[in-house]
Amino acid sequence: MKRIAVIGTVLFALILAEVALAQEPAAPMPEILKRVLTLEGKWVATVSMQAEGKTTQYKECVHFRKTADKSHLLFNAKADIPGQGKILEDGLIGYDVGSGKLRWLAMNNDGEFYNGIGELPDPNHLRLIFEGQRDGKALRTVADLIWKNDKTIEFKEVTTLDGEVQAQLEGTFVRKFLNF
Repeated sequence: MKRIAVIGTVLFALILAEVALAQEPAAPMPEILKRVLTLEGKWVATVSMQAEGKTTQYKECVHFRKTADKSHLLFNAKADIPGQGKILEDGLIGYDVGSGKLRWLAMNNDGEFYNGIGELPDPNHLRLIFEGQRDGKALRTVADLIWKNDKTIEFKEVTTLDGEVQAQLEGTFVRKFLNF
């Protein structure tokens, strides 16, 4: 009887080993996702916005947190823009394995939804492209984030409506602290 139990245990262990070996190894993390995950923490910037012939400056704060499995980022952003009021935005950033693209999804308190696609022109440069419609016209925003170091990111954004520039933003985000 003991011999049957031992043989059964050995067979079970062999089956488990074969199942484990038959599974495909996890795909390596894409470089663009590695870069984006370095955003984890709290960031603050003074942003300069040019729109409608005026230049406005305001402070923007963004808090990025990794999801439970550490493969995506959740974020909250807030700004109080003179003439526009408080803007609150929540979002999710992750890598879409089906399309092989980085996705940056966000919605703000004005009900605007953003669905951006990211690319990595070089290891320290993330470009986000958001395309949609406003009043039946083509709306396009291109945002560039350039890492200067682990604590500083330059930010530039241009929004066009039917090819005409509507707004230009730029600033430098400084990491206030990293999440733990």
